[in-house]
Amino acid sequence: MSFILGIIYAFIGQSTINFGFILQKKGVKVLHQQLQEIPTTKRLFSNPIWVIGLVITASGGIFNFLALSEISVLIVQAFLAVGIALIPIFAWFLLNEKVTSKDLLGLTFSIVGVIILVVSLFSVTMLNITIDTFSTRIFQLESFVYHAVLFSFLVFMFGFFFKRKYRLGLFFGVLSGVCAGYAQVLTRPLAVNTLNDLFTTIKNPLSWLLGIMIIVLQVASIIIMQDGFKKGNATEVTLSYNVLALLVPVTASILLLKEWVFMDLIPIVIAIIGIFIMLSGIFILSESSSIQELYKEE
Repeated sequence: MSFILGIIYAFIGQSTINFGFILQKKGVKVLHQQLQEIPTTKRLFSNPIWVIGLVITASGGIFNFLALSEISVLIVQAFLAVGIALIPIFAWFLLNEKVTSKDLLGLTFSIVGVIILVVSLFSVTMLNITIDTFSTRIFQLESFVYHAVLFSFLVFMFGFFFKRKYRLGLFFGVLSGVCAGYAQVLTRPLAVNTLNDLFTTIKNPLSWLLGIMIIVLQVASIIIMQDGFKKGNATEVTLSYNVLALLVPVTASILLLKEWVFMDLIPIVIAIIGIFIMLSGIFILSESSSIQELYKEE
């Protein structure tokens, strides 16, 4: 039952986050037309459409938190693909933006990939990772290997793209995606503890440390992405962000958190196929103008 509940939370969370972003974008456009200039943050709060969008986005974050208390970060973050896939539909409904055949193809790939992944993991035993469990596993050999590979990858990417300054925006997209994805990884144990015993979680210093790290990573992700749009192609930045925001939690779920036990070969193969199809959908959707514009204004 908790698995199904977590799936529902994840779907609502990722969908409402992007629906809220679209409403905020609509609010910005309305104010821009009224003022004939880009509205300030103070002005944005005077627009009810933008405020409603902000509230809906925040509620999506709450549902996402609830999902992480019930199911693996791998599955929750997989619904990122569904949320992205729905952006062109929301933009068509609220902003009268055109939905292309490529948007529909990307939407189909993303949803099918998520369904395959969820079905492959439905009968697999999943562990709920608490803060105490996470604090133990963070010092295990697999954790050091995981973080060493992740750090080496970022250093390599920076060195590779620094020599090609015209592609530096791609690195900013990668770094932004890593920050967002890792924030989701840290949210998993915090969410499990909070929903199980809120009072004990509040008294635990590690809870506050995780909370601060999550906020810093999320803010850094937004700032870095905006710098990426200034330095590179919107399609490349959007694509690299979404791919890393998905892959970091997926690999962390298996190697760092070790959420899955007694997993046979067949579910593993099916899950990999689902992830590949999801990534294909994200790749197709990365060229959608509505998605690129939304991330720029996020």
